[in-house]
Amino acid sequence: MSSAASSARSWLALCACALGSLAIVAIPVWLVQPFAAQTADGLWWSHAIKRVAPAVTALALVGSLLAGWSVWRASARGRRWHRAAAIIVVVVLTIGAAGAAWFARQNHFEWMFRPNHDPSFVAIADAAGVDPGEPVLGVTLDHDALAFPITRIGYHHLVNTTIARKPIVATY
Repeated sequence: MSSAASSARSWLALCACALGSLAIVAIPVWLVQPFAAQTADGLWWSHAIKRVAPAVTALALVGSLLAGWSVWRASARGRRWHRAAAIIVVVVLTIGAAGAAWFARQNHFEWMFRPNHDPSFVAIADAAGVDPGEPVLGVTLDHDALAFPITRIGYHHLVNTTIARKPIVATY
């Protein structure tokens, strides 16, 4: 096998590993967008991909490192500017693969929708920034009442609080 063919395969492997690891992380983020229409198939694919993403991105990172090492060795035989360009591209693609490997282990859905564990409540007359016509989610229990503006609860989806001295979780 020629040196040029080996180098081309190494570049192809490096790009495939880096782009594949980024895609396996980006697809679930794209499929499950907050405040956008979602399909049952999109949710199924998103969760299926999230289950395998940590292992796939870790393998892609290892593949990127091996392919990057091969590209590095092949570029050592080339011109100076080729080597410098190869080093920069290898480092950027490997960092991209490493970033994807780290991100695949995160739950970005929790970043978007964090429960509100410490809500504060005020009397309706003191509610600043709430439009009188704004829809609310209301809860009543034992003559006590709470209202959660939809625009506020929509970013949390959960509010852990108490009403009538009883703990509740209000969801939207």
